[in-house]
Amino acid sequence: MFHNYLSSVTVETRAKVNLALNITGVKGNLHLIDTVIVPIGLADTVKVSPSDEFSVCYHDGRSYLNDTAYKTAELLSKTYKTSAVSVNIVKRIPEGKGLGGSSADAAGVARAMQKLFNLPQISSELLLEVGSDVPAMYLDRPLRVRGRGELVKAVVLPRFYGILLLPLYSVNTREVYALYDKIGGEKADIDGFLTGKSPATNALERAALVLEPKMNYLKEILTASGTEEVIMTGSGSGWIGLARNPEKYKNAKEYLESLHIQDFGIAIHGFDTHNMERLWQKIN
Repeated sequence: MFHNYLSSVTVETRAKVNLALNITGVKGNLHLIDTVIVPIGLADTVKVSPSDEFSVCYHDGRSYLNDTAYKTAELLSKTYKTSAVSVNIVKRIPEGKGLGGSSADAAGVARAMQKLFNLPQISSELLLEVGSDVPAMYLDRPLRVRGRGELVKAVVLPRFYGILLLPLYSVNTREVYALYDKIGGEKADIDGFLTGKSPATNALERAALVLEPKMNYLKEILTASGTEEVIMTGSGSGWIGLARNPEKYKNAKEYLESLHIQDFGIAIHGFDTHNMERLWQKIN
């Protein structure tokens, strides 16, 4: 049994973006993926405290069916024989944008409980019981993720200056994958992307754009801004423009700001894949 010696632990748990994503097959009812992710500075705050019973409270009063944070707390407590915990979460990662928000919260609970109870490193196999993105979000670093999400490997990324656009609307992940099964998508060359020989590609873009044609506007203005590569993150609705040098990033930033897209509910954020301290510089 693991005991706590702290009254609480608070962690920042970051969103992710996909810089390339391929679908490699289906196993059971789950799609197998091969993707490159990088954490970004937009983060939820997760506070975990020992308690007599399990609870999860969100600062804005929201609630979730099959809450991943709650599932993680119960799973780790059962596995390591700890006390119950209360979890308080300040949400900043928007939902339905391909940023892994619920998995980030689960990962935040895991990291906080690890510190609170002095637990060993929590295995990918265990975290996979909560969700396919949780093992990668728990590691909180640039990774190549394969299979159901259990195969994770640290990677050195090409340097990109990225601009992320987030509209108000969301895209349903389940529906995107279901349509992908019917109409397919572009194949991503992950090895080529990591060596700088192949472009950023997301196999789910075709299906997502059919389901939510409004996203074509995001793709078009990122292309017009002068960014060198444009890609959807996850199953949408967030879109990324990537530039290889800061001057192109600066010009793209200024172009997008000139459109005043923030007035239409589109948030703009920037990141640098080689400087984790400066990820998610908000530019709106």
